Amino acid sequence: MKRLILTLLVFVVSFAFLTTNSSRVYGANATINNTTYWMDTNGQAVKAQGGNIIKAGGYYYLVGLDFSWTGTVPATTEYGGYNAVKVYRSTDLVTWEFRNNIVYPGITGWPSYLVEASAWVGRPSILYNASTNKYVLIVHMGGSIVSATADTPDGVYTFAKTMTSPNLTTINDISCFQDGADAYLVANMNQTAGAREAGIIKLTSDYLDFQGVIYRDSNGGYEKEAHQLVKMNGLWYWFASGTYYWYSTPTSYRVSSSLTGPWGDYTYFDTNPQRPIAWDKMDSFNTQHDFILPITGTQGTTLVYFGDTYSQFTGIGNRYNAAFPVTYNGTTFVLNGYDQWQLDTVTGTWSVPGGSTPTIVNPGFESGTTGWTLTNGATIINSQQHTGLNSTYVPGYLGDCRQDISVEPNSSYTLSAWAVSSSKGKIGVIVNGTSTELSLPNSTSWVKSSISFTTGASTTSVTIYAKNKQGSQYSYVDDWSIVKN
Repeated sequence: MKRLILTLLVFVVSFAFLTTNSSRVYGANATINNTTYWMDTNGQAVKAQGGNIIKAGGYYYLVGLDFSWTGTVPATTEYGGYNAVKVYRSTDLVTWEFRNNIVYPGITGWPSYLVEASAWVGRPSILYNASTNKYVLIVHMGGSIVSATADTPDGVYTFAKTMTSPNLTTINDISCFQDGADAYLVANMNQTAGAREAGIIKLTSDYLDFQGVIYRDSNGGYEKEAHQLVKMNGLWYWFASGTYYWYSTPTSYRVSSSLTGPWGDYTYFDTNPQRPIAWDKMDSFNTQHDFILPITGTQGTTLVYFGDTYSQFTGIGNRYNAAFPVTYNGTTFVLNGYDQWQLDTVTGTWSVPGGSTPTIVNPGFESGTTGWTLTNGATIINSQQHTGLNSTYVPGYLGDCRQDISVEPNSSYTLSAWAVSSSKGKIGVIVNGTSTELSLPNSTSWVKSSISFTTGASTTSVTIYAKNKQGSQYSYVDDWSIVKN
């Protein structure tokens, strides 16, 4: 399934997409895997949350935070400061090479109060200033917005200044972007207990300080953060997440023909498969919006959503980052939550491995029993879920939860589900009357289990199910998914 679309790469914590005068970035048809931690070329987990991507010299440079935390995941985990602001680079957005810790506790030449290990550091962006031939880092540190410069995106950044606030009490949740030679910062402003503004600030010509506010919305930041702006086809799109601590939130957007407004109302992204629409807990596939990155190639433009999964703080999921393709028909953005998909940065197109993927209706039980048949005590609950609001409880004494789905003949698939289970829980699939089953791990925490199956020459439908036969046993099952191999 090849699509020529506007692809957005969105990182869950307000990333901005920024270009320099670089040559084309090369990387053909690489597979993005959202089921586990991304690893760098040294075999270490990529740790770059809440940041930005800039394209320079044939590479995509990713800058983000390596957070530290205290306590045991997830019940007592709290923010414990930061280890470093890290930079990685890639030609295909899959193979990441660690380049440098560009800011870290105690870094020489920076004010000591800004770079304490326990300080709040967030939302780093890197801009390229063609007039000064410098890369400019802008980052929220402590209670200040700070600028620094370097000769390369991954170089040694020299502290420039604490930026002067333009008559605002607070500025946070920042993201930077460029429009020609001009650079801007979008952020929450004047945050109080009852409200928070959102606005856009123009930067000085050297990008090192604020020039002045060009747009303010007295309620634009209410229950919104991780702001980011992208210009497409002559219109400005303002993207934002919701506010729910470290957890997944809705992704929203609004549109204007001018940075100075007027701006329309926020509208939620649609999701595929459909996820719950609730202002505080909509599951953007267990991510918070970071930024949207258009990938333009020889055949089109793909919009890729990069989001953060703060599993170190929530205990939900086995990853820090995720990237999903976004489709846009001119009126509606759709976030496509594929576990694995392929991106070609040369052609600017994307596809799903193996062709079309079957649809599981209501895979996370956010719409109650819709699409499912529950028998023998199986029921929807909201007290033990992997993501979102609900899961299904499958008790002993033949508890059963099942759904018929459409498939293609002579095809191989992998079916997955997340579960907390005692020793007798199973998931399975019935193909032409024959069951293939997998025993779920005996675990008190959420574990993803997968089972593969192949359809026959005339198979167009199969039944997927979870069950539990032993009287005193139980399973909680959530977030089903299926991919064509």
